Amino acid sequence: MCINKKYFYLSLLAMLFLFAQNLSAQIFKVDLSKKNLAKIEKGKTAFDKLKRYRKAYSHDSLKKIKKISKLYHKKMDSLARVSAKEEKLIATFILSGVS
Repeated sequence: MCINKKYFYLSLLAMLFLFAQNLSAQIFKVDLSKKNLAKIEKGKTAFDKLKRYRKAYSHDSLKKIKKISKLYHKKMDSLARVSAKEEKLIATFILSGVS
């Protein structure tokens, strides 16, 4: 009886851990462009369609990654400009004697 309880609690803990992992996971959804969907539909065999899908998915996901990266890069640049202006303003206050 005691061994069964240990396995039960261990399996329950493992299920809770996996459930918590899935809740915090980020969803990276890539919608294929209409152009790429049309190219996929031109495939004659299932293998050919799958091959075209993989190529289109990697192409579109790469575009999305670059777009997000560019957005965060611009955001970081604007934060850097603001902090540089703030430091310059503080330096001018210190030099002018305002504390």
